[in-house]
Amino acid sequence: MNSNNQEKLERANLYENEKEWLKAAKLYEELIEEDNSIELIEKTGWCYSRAADYNKAIYHFNNLAQKQPSSAKWFYMLGFQYYQQQKWDKAIEYFEQALKIYPKYFIVKYRLGYAYIKNVGYFQQLKSPYLWKALRQFDDCHDIWQSYSPAEQEKAQSTYSDILFQHGKALLLIEDKRQEAIVYFSKSLQIKENADCRYNLAKAYYLQKDYNLAKKNLFSSKKYYEKELSCKIEFALGNYEKAINILNFLLSFRKKYYLYNLKAEILFAQKKYNEALNNIYESLKLNKNNHKTYFMMAKILLEMDKLEEAKQNLLKAKQLKKKHYEAEDDNIIKLEEFINENLKKIKTATNKIS
Repeated sequence: MNSNNQEKLERANLYENEKEWLKAAKLYEELIEEDNSIELIEKTGWCYSRAADYNKAIYHFNNLAQKQPSSAKWFYMLGFQYYQQQKWDKAIEYFEQALKIYPKYFIVKYRLGYAYIKNVGYFQQLKSPYLWKALRQFDDCHDIWQSYSPAEQEKAQSTYSDILFQHGKALLLIEDKRQEAIVYFSKSLQIKENADCRYNLAKAYYLQKDYNLAKKNLFSSKKYYEKELSCKIEFALGNYEKAINILNFLLSFRKKYYLYNLKAEILFAQKKYNEALNNIYESLKLNKNNHKTYFMMAKILLEMDKLEEAKQNLLKAKQLKKKHYEAEDDNIIKLEEFINENLKKIKTATNKIS
């Protein structure tokens, strides 16, 4: 390497150390024209990746994958560029390719599990093959971790904390696995404190109906979803006014149908049926396609002795549940049976009078 290129390399290294990623990448790229070495191509791809110029990073890592097709690292780095852009299918494709070469690639198994989770979606999550694929990757990560020496574990402990957290989040979707999720969240937090993990631990306790522990672990209520969970916890603890105050604050800047539903539910518990119904009407202005809204309306109307209207809303709830989840709801069925039985009694009594 001539003196000019040596000086350029030193400047590129300096830019990289100072995290001037784009400046470093461009200088490394110029050097590749004369020295097409693996090291320089990797540095170029890495710096473009850190500069969020993912297309150029992909170009250089693809070059490396062609030069060294037996190296899992380059397929991982290719997948990582798509991962950073939330292009999960492409990320999965390259991560799976990397694992064919190196099956115990710890970080790749973690990122593949995370990418699978992102492909699960929001409806019928337990039926998604991606959920179960993700859980297998996280299970493998634990096995790899256990095989590490103490020195290797210390080096990878931050990543392992993230794995424990993501494994816990995935298990939170499965009702009979929530206690296991609590264990993983707790282990993750023992390694490093993480606000999102702490929130999910509180959420897990809430779902397990351990409301005091949920409240104890909800350290922060700054973010809207933390406030929402705080509201649900206060409601579950019977602190209705606290819950209503939190909801009123949230609704001042977040007009969401499910918040109106929650407010209706709290008002219903206080036997304030007209106010509860008004909040259901506000919810329907925002979303007419949620089965829980119609179920809540049916419950309110039943308490107001409007059985026929309650029955119609319950039917709508049943139809929407079937449409979105391809399943029936036991609570809807029980309430439907109760309403039908009462309508039958009213009809019998009316016939006797006639």
